[in-house]
Amino acid sequence: MVSTQDKDAMKNILSALNGNKQALKSNRSSTVDYDDLGGPGVVSEAAKNAMADILTKLNDVSNQIVTDSRFNPQLNEAIHTQRTNTGVKVGNYEILIKEDQSRIAGKQYYGIYHVKSGDIIASDITLYEIAISAVKYLNNGKYVNSSMIRNLFEIDDRYTSHKTDAIRFKGKSKSLEKSGDFRKSEVYESRYQSSIAAAATAKQDIKRLLTEYRNKKR
Repeated sequence: MVSTQDKDAMKNILSALNGNKQALKSNRSSTVDYDDLGGPGVVSEAAKNAMADILTKLNDVSNQIVTDSRFNPQLNEAIHTQRTNTGVKVGNYEILIKEDQSRIAGKQYYGIYHVKSGDIIASDITLYEIAISAVKYLNNGKYVNSSMIRNLFEIDDRYTSHKTDAIRFKGKSKSLEKSGDFRKSEVYESRYQSSIAAAATAKQDIKRLLTEYRNKKR
């Protein structure tokens, strides 16, 4: 591992390269024997060797992280996650962030495609937690037609349908209320409440499904 002393040494060496002739004086307590600078901004061979030694240690740490990530899915996912102009790339897949102002279930929605092949895995996902969960399992070896992935997409379809119904029922209820038809307005208000409850249940099913799958793997 890179010690605090090594980090300070690197900082001083870089400062010396930028012209600070006194930068390496503080490294005298190090086990490395630094020569004096030959001139402004000129670093001795000993200092250069010290820098190379520290860079090697830093490189070893980086390589160890990459090696560890092969055995730790969460670390691997973190290392290989990056923002793109169109969404988020996670491993072999990208989650596309889309927008449609006329979409009832939500103006923002998501698509998934394989980065290398360009294959579209899904094109109309409402919940981001569904998209990121699906990509996580795909990167870990699950197939698109596996029960896990299909169940995730089914929950998203169910949630989308209930949310769309809820918005429509609410609008109908308000319209009937304004026209004075309170009896029918209450009927649609009741349907709205039922759709909201069903959408909430769908979101709970996501957590239940993911928890059940994790427990099966243990």
